[in-house]
Order: sequence, then C-alpha cells, then structure tokens
Amino acid sequence: ANHLQGWKHHLRAENVLLLHFTDLKRDPERWVRRTADFVGVAISDQLWPAVLERVSLRWMKARNDKWCGRRPDGICMAGNDLVRSGKSGEELSLASEHDITKLQAHLEAHIDLDVLDYVLHGGDEYRRKLTGRD
Repeated sequence: ANHLQGWKHHLRAENVLLLHFTDLKRDPERWVRRTADFVGVAISDQLWPAVLERVSLRWMKARNDKWCGRRPDGICMAGNDLVRSGKSGEELSLASEHDITKLQAHLEAHIDLDVLDYVLHGGDEYRRKLTGRD
C-alpha cells in the first residue's frame, strides 16, 4: 500500500498500467491480453493457450523452484513454497493479531482510502477511481 501511495500521482499517466493480482486471477485472459497490448507485444491466436497455461497457478506451482532466488550454495532462499495457494492476502495468516492491528493503524493513518480499497480488493471500480480510465 505504501508503494502504491507513492505512485498515486502517476497513475493517470498513459504509460502506467495498474494491475492487481486478484484481477489477474479472476480473468487471466483479459489481463494478459491487456498487458501484452499495453507493452506492444502481439501474441498470435495459436500461442494464447500456451501463454494462458504459463500464467496459471498450476503451471507455476509445478515449477516452484524456478521462481526463488538462490544462495551461492544453490539453496532456494524462499524455501519450497514461494508459489503458495494463489490467494491474495494470504500472508496475513502468517502475522500475529498484534501485527495485524499495527498494520491496520498504519494504513489508516498513512494511506488514502481509495488506494487502500484498491490494494485490498482490486477490481475495475477502484482502478477507475485511481486512474480515471478502464
């Protein structure tokens, strides 16, 4: 949320695409197509099935060892679960109640509500509020 707050004044620029993990999970084809269009990459119709397969949680979990940074001795620094369940907000289950309370207080004090709504929920409605476009 702090990171997005710092970007808030840039979000209406035409060269910024705001993408939320929840939106990508909800409609991967829409968001992969939108991202490809945004960066000017044309993907042929015959490649789309392979592209969509490679952004799937199943495909990434099967290749979990590819996504971790490795120490010089070759051991994955993130352990064996860098790609977990694919649920947004999952990291909160690892925090104590005290830490969550502190985080909520910090967010409420330092983050605009429209930014916080987007961070928590994603979605077109909140994106439009921040970017002024679809």
